[in-house]
Amino acid sequence: MRPECTDGFDYLYDEMAPPLPPGEWVDLTWRRASWDPWERFLSDWRSEIASEEEKTWPTLVVESSDAGLIYLVWWIDGGTWHVPPNYEFTLYDEGTTPNPTGGTPIAMTAPTGQYTFSHSGGTQRRYFHVTVLNPSIGDVPVCDIDYEPAAPTRVDTILFDSNAYDPDGTVVSCIWDFGDGHSDSGLTATHQYTAMDTYAVTVTVTDNDDNTTVCSAEVTVGNAPPACEFTQSWPGYPEQPEPYCGDPMTFTATGSDGDGTVVRYDWNFGDGSVLEDGGNEVTHVFADIGTYNVVCTVTDNDGGTNYCSDFTFPVAPAPPIACFTQGETRANPGQSVSFDASCSTSACTTIQTYTWDFGDGTGAAGVVVSHAWAEGGTYQVTLTAADDEGLFDTETHSIDINFAPTCDVTFLPAEPTIFDVIDFDSHAADSDGTVATCEWDFGDGGTGSGLTASHQYAQPGTYEACVVVTDDEGAPTTCCASVVVINLLPTCSLEFEPATPTCADPMTFTCTASDQDGTVVAYAWDFGDGGTDSGSAIVTHTYAGPGDYTACATVTDDQGGQGTCCIPAAVIDDTGPTISQCASDKTLSGDAACEATIPGLTGEVIASDDCDPSPSITQSPTAGTVVGLGGHPVTITVSDASGNSTTCTATVTVIDDTAPSISQCATDKTLSADGAC
Repeated sequence: MRPECTDGFDYLYDEMAPPLPPGEWVDLTWRRASWDPWERFLSDWRSEIASEEEKTWPTLVVESSDAGLIYLVWWIDGGTWHVPPNYEFTLYDEGTTPNPTGGTPIAMTAPTGQYTFSHSGGTQRRYFHVTVLNPSIGDVPVCDIDYEPAAPTRVDTILFDSNAYDPDGTVVSCIWDFGDGHSDSGLTATHQYTAMDTYAVTVTVTDNDDNTTVCSAEVTVGNAPPACEFTQSWPGYPEQPEPYCGDPMTFTATGSDGDGTVVRYDWNFGDGSVLEDGGNEVTHVFADIGTYNVVCTVTDNDGGTNYCSDFTFPVAPAPPIACFTQGETRANPGQSVSFDASCSTSACTTIQTYTWDFGDGTGAAGVVVSHAWAEGGTYQVTLTAADDEGLFDTETHSIDINFAPTCDVTFLPAEPTIFDVIDFDSHAADSDGTVATCEWDFGDGGTGSGLTASHQYAQPGTYEACVVVTDDEGAPTTCCASVVVINLLPTCSLEFEPATPTCADPMTFTCTASDQDGTVVAYAWDFGDGGTDSGSAIVTHTYAGPGDYTACATVTDDQGGQGTCCIPAAVIDDTGPTISQCASDKTLSGDAACEATIPGLTGEVIASDDCDPSPSITQSPTAGTVVGLGGHPVTITVSDASGNSTTCTATVTVIDDTAPSISQCATDKTLSADGAC
């Protein structure tokens, strides 16, 4: 709510919130409107308080008799100014000592500012913030000195501002006294002190009515702190963007002091180590990886200090340094060469892995390894040492591997037998030296030496003939050739008896075999009709039927070689079948026409043949032939596959065994007896 102004004077006040419950604060602003010692600010508040009837609160009166004195009273009624005995009025200056209370006004010097008042009476208490502003009229100019910088030093040019004005006119002059024998004029002024001290600065402000006001301020001039900056470097800088753990780092500070000299440099490296009065250039080694804050403190000749520099930077883990030694710098193919990486180091980390690349597509892992190369040449052996931070380094050495001699075993004749002396040639050569020796092993216990050699094998078979060629550096090469000493196959011939066999005759076969480089150890027979035999040079076989057969014998020698010989055998069949049972004679009754049909009689015939297991059987006349009354011979013919036949005969007799029929018998007759009866 707005306070009510009842005295007709000019007031400036804040908008107020609705009345608050007792114990809350309300803000008021008052600008003294006249020079009348009884100017006052009147306002009243009405507050609705729960569970209480509406009350009228006393009026707070703020009075002023001059620019620096404030009178505070309670005005209750009838224009009588007093403090009622049942109210307590308290003035709080910055929350400290309260003023006395009683029935008289309370007075205190109160420069422009904000003050806190409270009053209480009955059962209620209310608080007010009252702000007293400068009077808007008067014949004295107003000033208030401020300056910057707020904490000047001897190197600073200080800017002073009088903040002068005249409420009823204009400011015509401002005369400054800086307290060190120097002066200046103007609403603002600048000045630089040459000595550290506390100075009383005044400004005398005169208005157009020749009224003056003097304002003062204390200025303390201190020492100008030194300043500096530093640079840093390390091995590999600037190509290496970060220092490595274990690198010696050099820090170089450049100090300056505007009002003196820098006399001391103290270093704190941020890793727990400090260097007091170490000079402007220092060297430090960080033992661990991490991020460090390096601070250099500089001190000047007046004891002033400053943080020269504050540089935060990471110290990276240094990659390990890979290193290894090798047992040989030149070796033969197949010769094992050892490698030792024990000389590898790491400043702040631990090497976890040692990985090797031997340059021939193979590798290994470990501190100490060995390797043998299969072929000659120059190889690059590379070690990669990796630490627990994932950093690594490589080291590469060369190794020369002697080119081993070459060879290629050939021999003549290409298909030797035990009767042949075989000539062997190693075709040995060495591209980077000479052939020193050639040693032969023929695979049957026989040996030889020289670029060429000769050898005769005693038995047929397959032999591995090898030569070991060694060059002038001792590198060996072995070449081999498979030599097949041919086994001479056995030979044979056949004969049999009888010379003209029939299928009923057992035949005797004889195989005559020989082996010029061994012995015949097995016979296998194939008679051409599916029949076989084995184990003997003389066998017996009977062919089941006539025909042209080829009988063969396969002979095997003691080396497994085989030879086969064959002979044709013509088996003939010149004997007819044998009829052991012919068909029986048959008697048939004639039909009405006195005829009958010849039945099939072959099913009754039992016949066999020495060469034909199933001879054919036919009859004549054939079954179904119609014949008349009487006897009819039927010829049974048994034939084999060779055309030999045998016959037998059965008789079929057709009879008439049906009585004649009487189509009309004689009629009965009645006769008269003769007289004799």
